[in-house]
Amino acid sequence: MAFNPNSDGSYRVVVASPSWTGGNANSTASTLIGSDTTASRASLLATQSAWWHNFWAGSGLIEASSSDGTAQYMENLNTLYEYFEAGLMHSGQYPGSQAGLADLYNFNQDHQAWYPAGYWLWNLRGQIQANLDAGNFAQNVPIFDMYLNDLPAIESWTSASMNGKPGACVPETQWAVQDPTTDIAADQALFTATVSAASLLGTDSSLVSPLRTALTHIEPYARTDQNSRTRCSARPRTPRAPT
Repeated sequence: MAFNPNSDGSYRVVVASPSWTGGNANSTASTLIGSDTTASRASLLATQSAWWHNFWAGSGLIEASSSDGTAQYMENLNTLYEYFEAGLMHSGQYPGSQAGLADLYNFNQDHQAWYPAGYWLWNLRGQIQANLDAGNFAQNVPIFDMYLNDLPAIESWTSASMNGKPGACVPETQWAVQDPTTDIAADQALFTATVSAASLLGTDSSLVSPLRTALTHIEPYARTDQNSRTRCSARPRTPRAPT
């Protein structure tokens, strides 16, 4: 399309993307756009400006500083994240992002490295926590609503897969990672707590011994040397005892 600007060089382009069920395209566009072509800039921006002002007023942002600029970088990164998240999540029926990639904002321009709509709790866990930390609880509504709406199906799957047991178990993807940190943390905490409880109650002695053995075979958390950040300090691998 081609158009001429106003005498002062300004111009306005109104873009709309209505759902289409057939009919007259011109009348549909005219009804949708209404007076947007001639309305004042202030009136056009009033609704979204008020929304963003309220959003930032209620957001727990961070302020950080370091001599090498790393802290300032992280501060900016956090602020940009809050902006992206608000734009993606505040009014959608479903989450607007999967692990930080989405159609609306994408550093890869038109290339999608991952499948943006393939969202689930594991891939959004970091974003959910960041929203909670900032006090932006409403940004988590789409992901939580999705699971609440699926609850009957989840409970049905749980019952069918776990011998009729009640409750809700969500079977989500576990990446093929050797000794992931989450598993190490769970093993250390749960094995120790189980041994302590069994010893205190004087029961399940047959379980205590293998758990104590298993505790000696749990891999340490993966670490790097603080100076070079290249050397792993984990001990050589020891075959894990069956549990």
